[in-house]
Amino acid sequence: MPCGYMGRILHVNLSTGEIVEEELNWDIAGDYIGGRGYSAKLLYDNLKPRIDPLSPDNILIVSTGPLTGTNVPTSGRFCIASKSPLTGTIFDSQCGGTFGWAMKRSGFDLFIIKGRSEKPVYLYVKDGKAELRSAEHLTSKLTSEVEDILKSEVSENVRVLSIGPAGENLVRIASIISDKHRAAGRGGLGAVMGSKNLKAIAVEGKRRIEVANPKALAREVKKAQDILRRNALTGGSLTKYGTGCLVNVVNKFGVFPTMNFNHGYFEHAENISGETLRERLLVKSEGCYACPIRCGRIIRLSKGIYKGELAGGPEYETLWSLG
Repeated sequence: MPCGYMGRILHVNLSTGEIVEEELNWDIAGDYIGGRGYSAKLLYDNLKPRIDPLSPDNILIVSTGPLTGTNVPTSGRFCIASKSPLTGTIFDSQCGGTFGWAMKRSGFDLFIIKGRSEKPVYLYVKDGKAELRSAEHLTSKLTSEVEDILKSEVSENVRVLSIGPAGENLVRIASIISDKHRAAGRGGLGAVMGSKNLKAIAVEGKRRIEVANPKALAREVKKAQDILRRNALTGGSLTKYGTGCLVNVVNKFGVFPTMNFNHGYFEHAENISGETLRERLLVKSEGCYACPIRCGRIIRLSKGIYKGELAGGPEYETLWSLG
């Protein structure tokens, strides 16, 4: 088996409750490298034309790549792919955090999910074993609440991927959230998950991710880390201010999306910049698995009904897309 892969795919049929393992197709893995490529190939080959994205016939794929779970910088991401209810096309959304790493350690490269459960369920995967569990007690819960509940019920070590009320109610822009603050936010794939009555996926495990030449990889990882740390953006502004560091720069060039792209300049941009958010709200920074940039933000809200609460972000795209 080629290194970097776990070599296993988990098929879950929510309509029947059947869970089946399959060996990774090495021809596909070689021709379509990474979770995004493998997922696109599977959807192209297996989705029926003109299906409703919110029907049981749609397929939801959660996937990783060969570098996921290693210590290669910025490799700790995973992909969620399906037919989008927002665009009607094959769509993929990428997400950071620690779920991708934990998914690989649970023993699988891909989860392929189809059908629709009669009642709300969540998928639990640990060390190569998987089962569907009732999620009726999680219905209508926020994603942050779902994570807290599953960590309490199952294990502190689980990493959770879940939807909130928006996904349950099939809102076509619903996200899928992991690590409380990490979003697979494109394409409305949270609605696909909701249409399947799948509230969450919880993973954990201790499976080893084999590397062909650990010493050679360690040398290249060190080089990549040094490059990132010396760079003014990845080792400076992004680390200090998060992706919000882009607000003032992009606004200066007149391409900061304003009023739904009607304008490229926002006169109050400084008030929502990464620099201002750091000064007023920042509690700490955090990073995705194996990423030295640590552009993630944890802030404490200073006013309003959620005053005093901790929150993630906001990211650059969140800042401009709010208006």
